[in-house]
Amino acid sequence: MDYQNNLENINDIEEGFSAVNKDIALKGLLFAMVFYIVSSPVIIQSIEQYLPKTIETLLVQSILFGIVFYLISINL
Repeated sequence: MDYQNNLENINDIEEGFSAVNKDIALKGLLFAMVFYIVSSPVIIQSIEQYLPKTIETLLVQSILFGIVFYLISINL
């Protein structure tokens, strides 16, 4: 009987880890999509159009990604 209880406990632990891994994978996918959108040519063109030439586009993209990352992280 102890052997069966140990097997049930092991199965419970494995299910818990798969839920954690699934959550991490979904968050990683979400933020990868946010990065893809922020670094898209349409966003780059919009940033270059409205900002002066002295400010680098990469800096604005980084700040924009940081703000979006923060706002999404608050709600998750």
